[in-house]
Amino acid sequence: MSKTVQWMMLLALGGLAGFFIGELMVMVVPDGLIRDVLDKTISFGLTPPGTLDLKFLSLVFGFQLKLTLMGLFGLGLAFYMGKYLR
Repeated sequence: MSKTVQWMMLLALGGLAGFFIGELMVMVVPDGLIRDVLDKTISFGLTPPGTLDLKFLSLVFGFQLKLTLMGLFGLGLAFYMGKYLR
């Protein structure tokens, strides 16, 4: 497996793990400033998705990326692990 694929998988897993931990923390933390910071999501992408209708085939093109504080922390931790612990 190439290094590029390994990096992409490591960063994707780090982002997913951070997002999952952040969602769990939002469920546990009581209402307040900390919960609001953990629950803040920045999303960007194609909204609404582009559609190509050829009458016999319809293709939908879309992409959306959602970033949270813990997701960014997971990405940073995955980058650190990949770069410095090898």
